[in-house]
Amino acid sequence: MIYFFCLLAMLAVANAFPPPKTCQISDADPKPDWNSVPKASISLDLAPADRWTALATEYKTQVANMVNQFVDHIKNFPGKKWENFLHYMEVNQDMLLDRMPNGYGDEIRGIQKATGIKMSSLLAFNLGYEIMGFCTSVTAQDASGHMYHGRNLDFGLFLGFNTSAGPNENFQWTNTDLLRQMTVIVDFTRGGNVLYSTVAYVGYVGLLTGVRKAGVTVTVDTRFDDNFDKFLKAWIHDPTDTALLLSQALRSQIEDDVTGTDFEKYWAALGATRLVGPAYAIIGGPKAGQGIVLTITPNSTVPVDTWRITDSDGMPSAAPVGEKFYVLQTNYDHWEEPPKIDDRQTAAYDCMDNYITKDGVSKDSIYSMLAAMPNRNRLTTYTAIMDCAEGTVQATLQYCYENNCSPW
Repeated sequence: MIYFFCLLAMLAVANAFPPPKTCQISDADPKPDWNSVPKASISLDLAPADRWTALATEYKTQVANMVNQFVDHIKNFPGKKWENFLHYMEVNQDMLLDRMPNGYGDEIRGIQKATGIKMSSLLAFNLGYEIMGFCTSVTAQDASGHMYHGRNLDFGLFLGFNTSAGPNENFQWTNTDLLRQMTVIVDFTRGGNVLYSTVAYVGYVGLLTGVRKAGVTVTVDTRFDDNFDKFLKAWIHDPTDTALLLSQALRSQIEDDVTGTDFEKYWAALGATRLVGPAYAIIGGPKAGQGIVLTITPNSTVPVDTWRITDSDGMPSAAPVGEKFYVLQTNYDHWEEPPKIDDRQTAAYDCMDNYITKDGVSKDSIYSMLAAMPNRNRLTTYTAIMDCAEGTVQATLQYCYENNCSPW
């Protein structure tokens, strides 16, 4: 009951003090610490059950703390729905794991063996992004046509909070902070060579942020629709359902030597893939104009919308004609107005249009937009910047301790 009243209070405050609609880039924003996210490598030449063993063992305590906290809170949601959901997954774990592509189910089995975490809890964590998460992603090109791809990954809403973290001892999401402690940049190798790189949460085998050199960059943002978890529940209970989990589809296609090396083939293949949940997939390539947002609905092989940098509406209507240099996506359809209590895109558009501009696009300027409130908020776990031509990804842990920082 206390939790419910806290939620109502947060919604009331957010509605009374909506996010600013102008760019908030400031010298007071946190500077990136590109060394704050550890680096590791995983060999795809290993048997799937062995790939994550070293990392999962090293981060055993952090993964257990986060996953158990995550599960404890979803079990306490009203009703018995989620508790029954977890029991079903424990009993039917093999049916669920065996349907995952590229041996990803065996990867989860290996993580479970290394950590001792209950399998239903690990499965719940690996399904979590299908229905919840808040993010900002952007692909942009500079005046010479060089492409950059940036993202904030926001997660942990309503999964516990505390008032003791940070210098101001103000409200923070508990699960968000636990995720920061298990964030790692992973180079996936094949034959001793780096195939692609990701920013990963140890224990989560899907891909949420990734780059393959000269091929693609990709991020995913949650999309909310009126299906909620309808198709996820159907997939879980139907062993013949061949739909894919979004983050696992993104990873399997970046691993593929046909789709993973070609921007056009990657986004076309993803758009034709039947997925379990709704989402926005933001995809970049190594060449000018190669930036696209796919608006995806579940259980379909045709995207709701494809939005490219090169489209006539590739930017907000306020942008100067001929200056189409980016697409930016938060968690709402770009042709609709975002809700008043969670409008991160308007300030971000203003930063891109009027502060950065096409002539100012760089890794540093993209970072500055993502590090500015309200895109940096109390749910933000990290900011990442990728360069497809170089095949690089940089990431910094992100915090929002200012008293005026948005809760989401």
